[in-house]
Amino acid sequence: MLPCMSSDKTDIPQPSASAVGRKAFRGSVGITLADSLAIPAGLIIVIALTRGLGPEIYGVFVLASAIVLWIEWTLASFFSRATVKMVSDASSPMDVAGTLVKWELGVGIAAGIVVALAAGRIASLLNEPALAGPLRLLAVDIPIFSLGQALRNAQVGIGRFDYRAAASGMRSIVRLALTLGLLYLGFSLTGALLAMIGASIAEVLVASRGLKLSWRRGPASPAFSLIAAYAVPTFLFAAAVRIFDRMDLLMLKATGATTAAAGLYGATLTATRIPMLLAGSVAPLILATMTMLLRTKEVEAARTLARQSVRLTLLFLPFAAIGAGASSGLLRLALGSEYSIGPWVPTALIAAAAAMFLLSVGVAILTAVGKPGITSIVGVTMVLAAFPAHLMLIPRFGAEGASTVTAVTAVIAAGITAQVALREAGSAFPWASLVRCSTIAIPGYLLAVWLESDLPVVVLTVGGLSLLALFLLYLVREIGPAEMKLMASLRPGARETGTAADSSVSGDSGN
Repeated sequence: MLPCMSSDKTDIPQPSASAVGRKAFRGSVGITLADSLAIPAGLIIVIALTRGLGPEIYGVFVLASAIVLWIEWTLASFFSRATVKMVSDASSPMDVAGTLVKWELGVGIAAGIVVALAAGRIASLLNEPALAGPLRLLAVDIPIFSLGQALRNAQVGIGRFDYRAAASGMRSIVRLALTLGLLYLGFSLTGALLAMIGASIAEVLVASRGLKLSWRRGPASPAFSLIAAYAVPTFLFAAAVRIFDRMDLLMLKATGATTAAAGLYGATLTATRIPMLLAGSVAPLILATMTMLLRTKEVEAARTLARQSVRLTLLFLPFAAIGAGASSGLLRLALGSEYSIGPWVPTALIAAAAAMFLLSVGVAILTAVGKPGITSIVGVTMVLAAFPAHLMLIPRFGAEGASTVTAVTAVIAAGITAQVALREAGSAFPWASLVRCSTIAIPGYLLAVWLESDLPVVVLTVGGLSLLALFLLYLVREIGPAEMKLMASLRPGARETGTAADSSVSGDSGN
């Protein structure tokens, strides 16, 4: 059950549950909108790179970026939830943030050196000699990326969600501009890699604004043992998830797929990761907000927030299903006919991404209620289950087998984790919402498949079906006046009224 956590700030006036919840909702919207810039920017980048580099060179780029991004996000995940949790709950947040940022930067520098030295060996293991140079160049990005993530997490921990949003938006804009500009100037693969580094530098510059960190150890600076109490279990989860997230691509290549085939699968994987962008936006705010509510002993509000956060992911199901049904046409339209892939692969990968969104929310809830150890069990189990399944199915079914294993494993893990998280938070799983959203999602998927087209009109079809799904969600009362009132609160000057339950998606009647 969800504990009442003690506070070391009892002498400081605390915001009400309503104010905390509404601020989190506004922050979620702002960060989601900023992170959403990565969707069109990412698609444009993929289109530009696939058409500008060709399948072989693009395959090298996909492998190099997948390896480095996996390392970067794995390292960042060691500190991310611990930073948000500890800074949110600290009496001297700048002392705590300074210590954590310093640790994360140091680890990033060490990792960058290791990757640069091991680039040749990694390229040899993957039987791709052309991979060594790109890996050495991208090794420069690792410490810069680590610093940017540390600063972003510190901003979330102290409640400055707008700075976190600005950093994310700037990263997308700068990477898009640099990629297009450097490709135009003829830098080819090198230009694509330099654009990633430039985007990380821009993110650091924006994320550091307004932070007056104490780089010297202060009286409130946490010992590493305290950091590890939260960082180690959540890191084990995140590291396992990062292995799981790219295991299909790397095992597909390692079991004999050509570089072009790996590039095709990688392009599909990138284009179907939109739900993971939403998870990156929402989960840290859930963690920060639940920690703030527990610190102020608003236990019932924290329970409501946990339940409604799970409902948020379920509301996404109809739209994910429509995108999955039309995915083959959308991918051919975006990437070109030479990147055509069977319809099952993008469908399965979208299902996996939606499940990972729910999994991230469940992990945020477990961390907030002081149960981070459960998350490490989830992550390790996912890897242990997926690895032998990939070995059995990829040689026989290729990309279809890889995507199926990823989807099935993610869905099972997400469902179990969400139920356990809500039980630990003292809430019940919203089964009625799952039934209603699934009832809309399944016909939406079938209709999208039936209406699929290679013509640009497929975009209008997806838009029309999404509006229809939104209308149906209103009819079945999954969204209603409460949500409309909440959206109205986004306007400047809106009053902080209502309860914390109003500050999350709250059309929960009937569950």
